[in-house]
Order: sequence, then C-alpha cells, then structure tokens
Amino acid sequence: MLQRINFVMMIVVVLLVVGVGMQVMVTQSRTAEALNAISSELGRMKSAADVQAGGGNGISPGLVFIDGDIQRNGQFQLPAHGSLTLKRLIASAGGVTGGDDARVTVTQLGADGKLVTRFSHERAISDPTADLMLLPNDHVQVGRHRVVAATTDPTAKSLEAVNLDPPASRAVAGGEIRKDDDQFPKLSPFRAVRWKDEWTPMVNVDGTWYELLWLGGAEAKEVIDHCRLKHGDAARQRFSEDLPQMLLEMGRTTTENINLKVKHLTTGTVMAINGAEMTAENRNKVVEENRTADDHTPRWTGEPQDAASP
Repeated sequence: MLQRINFVMMIVVVLLVVGVGMQVMVTQSRTAEALNAISSELGRMKSAADVQAGGGNGISPGLVFIDGDIQRNGQFQLPAHGSLTLKRLIASAGGVTGGDDARVTVTQLGADGKLVTRFSHERAISDPTADLMLLPNDHVQVGRHRVVAATTDPTAKSLEAVNLDPPASRAVAGGEIRKDDDQFPKLSPFRAVRWKDEWTPMVNVDGTWYELLWLGGAEAKEVIDHCRLKHGDAARQRFSEDLPQMLLEMGRTTTENINLKVKHLTTGTVMAINGAEMTAENRNKVVEENRTADDHTPRWTGEPQDAASP
C-alpha cells in the first residue's frame, strides 16, 4: 500500500514539474516575442530619427558621396563605429587621378534645397592639416590641379604652364575691351546664358533651361565672384563666354567635359549633369546672343521665349 502511495506521489510530482517547465517555456517564448517587438520598434524609431537628422532630403543616412578626379566615384558607407575622415575617404576611393594635389570641396544639400559648403581647400592633399570628419550625406568633389588643354588635337600644348596673369587689355572687333587670352580654350557647355536677379545664371544645356548651382567642382557663385573680382564690369560676359579661362584662373581643371549641378525650372529638382560636353559651337551661340544684348548681358525674363531652345 505504501509503495502505491509513493508511486502516485512520484507521478504527481513529475506532472507538476512538467507543468511548471511548460509554463516557463511559454513565458520565455512570450518574453522573447515581446523583446523582439520592442527591438524592432526601437530600430524603426532609430531609422526614422536618422532620416530626419539627415535633412529629410530622401538620401539614405550613413552614406557619403565622392566624385570628380578620383579613381572610384560613388557612394561609401560610414562606419558603424568610429568615424571617417575626408582624407581616409579619398584614400579608400583610390586617391586623386594622376596622383596630383587637388582642390576638395565638401557640401551638404539642405532641406531647403540649397547647397551648404562645409569644407573647401585649394591644396587639400598636400596640406596635412586639411581634413574633416565626414557626416551622413556629405558630397565630396575632387578637382586635381594638373591642367590639360581642352582639345582633341594631339599636337596642342598643355595649359599647365600657361601664365594665368592676363596681359594688358586690347581692343577687338566691335569696340569691346578683352584680355589677350587666345591661348585659352574657346568652349562652353551652354547654348545660352541669361541672368536673373543680377547674378543668378540661367543656362541652356542641350535645349533645356536650368538654374546653374555648381560647375567644375565649384559653386556657381564662387566662379561668378571670381569673375567680378578679376574682370569687373565684364564679369557676366567673361563667365558666359570664357568659362575655361575663368576656371583655369581659379586653379581648376578644364577638359572637354564638365560636371554640372542644376535646378530644373519646372519641378525644382536639383540634379547632376555629369560630363556635359563643352564645344566651340555652344560658345559661338553664347557669343552671338551676348552681342545682341545690352552690356553683353542677356536678361532672364521668365517669358515663354525663354523656354525655347536657342
């Protein structure tokens, strides 16, 4: 009888242990599910916060972008831990094309669609102090200093050694005063350039009008400021007709193609036009229109004819 009682008690104990074990397993499973849900929600909230911190411009957080005279153009992921500096990014991208020194500019596109320059240095590679901690969505543009002639003529001399201090002014046909700059390429990526609000260039690229924001690794305003400082009242004309020379005077590269950043006039979208062809035909069209305008400065009126391809 006692043995039977002990056997029954043992069975009861085993059942109790099994029941408790199952309850613990159910509780652990529910706890794990709850923790996973909490982790997912925290991840979603962090992602939303990262996007908001990135300026709300639709660019993936945690990325930086580099282009220009660099071995590997494209986007690079910022490290999960630690930081990425400008010079480390340039090294990761294979270095400057040709191994020369370079002018480096770092910009951010703000929520208002305007470019903000965070860093700009004419000789960033050779200067050991020229470095910057990169942030998500930084856009790094590299322009090497070795300058070659913008021509397909294999016998043409390099412009690398050209003296960029212009000689004395001389009179040319039409009575206008121009610098003796025949050694510079006479090319343009634009079919026409018209001016809005005094110093805002509206440009025609392949038949479409845009507001010009950036060209050849520099903000349009920076190039225009150079023209105003060095060429005075002829600043607009020099910008529109002699763009390769203006860039060379600033120590930048000029080739048969140039990268542009523009704003579409209809949609307001900021977009890149990479490798826009610079041709003598385009430049001739710009010169022709300039000659018909007061002070060689065609004005942007916003009227329907401005949308037509010149």
